[in-house]
Amino acid sequence: LSQKRAEALCRRLVAVHCLYGVDKNPLAVELAKLALWIETQAEGLPLTFLDHRFLVGDSLTGPFFEHLLKYPGSQNPIRSLFTQGLRERFTAALQEALKHVRELDATVGVSLGEIEAKQAAKARLDRALAPFKVVAAAWAGGVMLGEEACDDPGYEKLLKVVAETADLPADLSEEPGLRRMIARGLGLEEAPEDRQTLLSAVADGVGIPALPFELAFPEVFFPAGAVSERGGFHVTHGNPPWDAIQFKTKEFFAAFDFEILDAPTKRERTAIEQRLQADPSVAGLFAYYKESFEELKRANDVLYRYQKVQVEGDLAGRQIDAFRVFMERNAQLLCRAGMTGVLVPSAFHANAGATGVRQLYLKDMALQLCYSFDGPPPLPEGQALEGPSPRREARPGDGGAIQGRKGVPETRSQESGVGIQEERKRGSESPGPVGGHGGGGES
Repeated sequence: LSQKRAEALCRRLVAVHCLYGVDKNPLAVELAKLALWIETQAEGLPLTFLDHRFLVGDSLTGPFFEHLLKYPGSQNPIRSLFTQGLRERFTAALQEALKHVRELDATVGVSLGEIEAKQAAKARLDRALAPFKVVAAAWAGGVMLGEEACDDPGYEKLLKVVAETADLPADLSEEPGLRRMIARGLGLEEAPEDRQTLLSAVADGVGIPALPFELAFPEVFFPAGAVSERGGFHVTHGNPPWDAIQFKTKEFFAAFDFEILDAPTKRERTAIEQRLQADPSVAGLFAYYKESFEELKRANDVLYRYQKVQVEGDLAGRQIDAFRVFMERNAQLLCRAGMTGVLVPSAFHANAGATGVRQLYLKDMALQLCYSFDGPPPLPEGQALEGPSPRREARPGDGGAIQGRKGVPETRSQESGVGIQEERKRGSESPGPVGGHGGGGES
């Protein structure tokens, strides 16, 4: 092999064995694959197959297997008879799925025949885990719809069928509540009634699902094929959105009438809102827009422990910031020896609302490094900045790079920023999968 071709093959090995990504935006996923194709391309070689590693989905609302053993509405545990059967079927499906993953990883894709073989293996992998992905979608959808709209008995029926047959019910026409839950979890307007059409919708990726990471990447989380031996990513990283998870009325209506942005008083803004909502289509879209944020908040309350905490008798974190949720999700995705890196605003170390994630990273994990980046002061119009940027105190909107690991922390100081690191009591740091996700509630 020529050196250029050998380097391209090495880059392909990294791309197909180590890198994973998730985003709500399909274009972002395609651009990520395009960037890797450019990086790993060599003359005479086809494009690398990455469809099983870079996925479209909401990375913040997907459940883990342990969540599926509770009712999505009441959050009460499900009877052990069902859960034992589900564990057995899931273990068998995992072992089958891992065979297909090994087929996908057997080659790096140096010929069209190998790429076609990978596509076929991907289809078999998707089918092996599809019933459990529908269960995960039903659970996530039920949580987001809320306890009153959630159909816990319907979810139990679905779980019973999957636990007994490792497949979906043949017909769901008599379960409208369950279909609403599945549709919400898969990001569809309506869930199909028959099994084959529903399986096709899951395989085709028609919607933007609440992504269950363990089912999307079984080789990362269950490499041994056993539910009891959960792994995770060795590294997770990202640059999450810094927005608050709340609807913005003025910005929404600006899509229909820019005048609302220039309205000088609340009375004039309200008049424009009322005029626009007189149109039933606009009113319906606004109601859907507001409800989508309520759904995210319901999911956050169930899936995350560190977003709302009591501080001296007062609840901190009532308003959820997207970066905080991403930070906790990053930690959830790690293996025991895993590390995470994330670019976040200075609110991480300054705001009372971030008390929970500070506790996660400083106490329950081990913050290794925290670099703060200060922006330059404003300049008079037309003046250019020359020389080094003057130092100043951090202000709202400044950011920082956080790097942390699970374990007990040991602090040390650094010249730039504050560094905290720890040595793990157990576990290794062998090279492994690296995950990045940017497709959560606000992205």
